[in-house]
Amino acid sequence: MQTGTWLYIFGDDERVSEVQKKAGYEVSAFGTGKTYMMQCIANALAHRKIPGLYVTEEKLFSDIKSTYNRSSDESEEEVLQRYYRVPILMIDDIFTAPYKDWAEGKLFSILDERQKHSKVTIMTSNYATGRIRHRLPINGPKIASRITGQAELIEMIGPDRRPQRKIESA
Repeated sequence: MQTGTWLYIFGDDERVSEVQKKAGYEVSAFGTGKTYMMQCIANALAHRKIPGLYVTEEKLFSDIKSTYNRSSDESEEEVLQRYYRVPILMIDDIFTAPYKDWAEGKLFSILDERQKHSKVTIMTSNYATGRIRHRLPINGPKIASRITGQAELIEMIGPDRRPQRKIESA
């Protein structure tokens, strides 16, 4: 993967009906393998000993919030620096956490710093880039612009594999 390349792997439920008409069979934006694909990338990087960090968006915000506790071993700046500097950051399920103004600001800060320093960033989401601005009213347009300008977009809409796995395991 080239320095500074971003990947944005997404499936948007609002696009399903449009894609379903063309496909001629039932499709979904969920259960299509976005997280699985990212985990495969993480495993391949680990196998090659390429430093990377895989985190869900919920865990990312939890790590930052934990620094607000007086007994925290790390400062907020130390946690943010970890996310700013890791050569490859993989954020799973971005834009799903409950957002407050501070969370939007922290996410923007992380993505902005990574872009400025040409760090590889891989994200999975259930939001097409055009809908990010509606999900995040303060920083959404800036975040969407960075993703659109920096990332290779990979849309994953197809059969939901989860119900099939349940049937096969029964």
